[in-house]
Amino acid sequence: MWTCPSPACRRSQIIESVRGGLVKGLAVTDTARSPAAPDLPTMGEAGVPGYAMELWWGIVAPAGTPQDLVVTLDREINRALTVPDMRAFLEREGAAPDGRSPAEFTSLIAAELARWRRVAREADIHVE
Repeated sequence: MWTCPSPACRRSQIIESVRGGLVKGLAVTDTARSPAAPDLPTMGEAGVPGYAMELWWGIVAPAGTPQDLVVTLDREINRALTVPDMRAFLEREGAAPDGRSPAEFTSLIAAELARWRRVAREADIHVE
């Protein structure tokens, strides 16, 4: 288990703690180096071949939300992702705005659920 050594790193994303020297970054979990931390190797480069774990953020709405509202939310959220301050914030966090359509995001969620169900099954993990 990792414990943050300072109150400062408990208030920020981990990338800021790495940049500030509070913790040492070992590798990024994606298959490509991060523009936010270009000196950190990928897990594959660090000796763990085939490792890929992408963290993503998303906004969801309840099932049955009217399609016109989904379209409006999608348009406005994607517009917000173009605001310079928002882009700068996301880049500082090591994130990259993606702007997927609702259908593409639905597919991503379905793929992630299938992936983690498989991981749980292969590791014999069960809800208690």
